[in-house]
Amino acid sequence: MDGCVAFIGVAIYFMSRPSEEVKLEEKLVFAAYFAGAIVCLGLSFAFHTVHCHSENVCKIFSKLDYCGIALLITGSFVPWLYYGFYCHFQSKVIYLSAVITLGISAMVVSLWDRFAEPSLRPLRAGAFSCYWVAQKEWMDLSRIVSVD
Repeated sequence: MDGCVAFIGVAIYFMSRPSEEVKLEEKLVFAAYFAGAIVCLGLSFAFHTVHCHSENVCKIFSKLDYCGIALLITGSFVPWLYYGFYCHFQSKVIYLSAVITLGISAMVVSLWDRFAEPSLRPLRAGAFSCYWVAQKEWMDLSRIVSVD
């Protein structure tokens, strides 16, 4: 809960900076990160607060907790890719599109009851592992091709 409140405070402070200090485009980039962190920490707090209520409530909030994690990972990529591909618009759009697609896929997998079955849990883990693959691929590519 404390982390969620702290991120709300930092987000309000950052977003209230004058446009001369922080451009609107940069505010939007960091808004994605702040939103992901606030939602993730808020849903995690809610899950850990109510998970002992009943099995049904636990299942619902467990799914929401996973969605929050996927949203935080996706939101964390946005500033990184924005600045990593600052001078390469097409690459930036391609990577952002891929990461957002992975994020939506991870959320769908997390919310779908069928994927909570023990036999399909590796698929859910695989959806989250794709984030690592995307990051590693970018790092390998940046070593081969100069992104300057």
